Amino acid sequence: MVDNKGNSYRTRGAVLAAGALIAAAVGLLVVGLAGMAWLNVLWIFLLIFGIVLAAAGATYSSTPDKFGPSEQAYRVVSGALLALIGLVGVLWSNIHADWYVYVAVLIIGIAVIGLSAALVGHKSSKF
Repeated sequence: MVDNKGNSYRTRGAVLAAGALIAAAVGLLVVGLAGMAWLNVLWIFLLIFGIVLAAAGATYSSTPDKFGPSEQAYRVVSGALLALIGLVGVLWSNIHADWYVYVAVLIIGIAVIGLSAALVGHKSSKF
């Protein structure tokens, strides 16, 4: 990737570490105070950390690598996918519906994320 050196890169790593700690603490608080199943800690963590990763990913370089997406696109899409998995997990744990509803939400979410990444990244591609 492009931005893998310097103080700025380490600062972003510290931001992500702090985001992970906050996501874990919020997950514990929500589950403990709401009396939810403890599996929800994982889903809430993934949801919050995915949002943090996507937000922090927007600060990385948008210059595409030679054979792949930019550091920014990679991190934003990764964060969005983690948040989507967390959201589907929260829905699965707390809303009782048939299994195909959760699978459909996951597939639609992946399609929307992929489509938006393709439409945003097509103008800056080197090839």
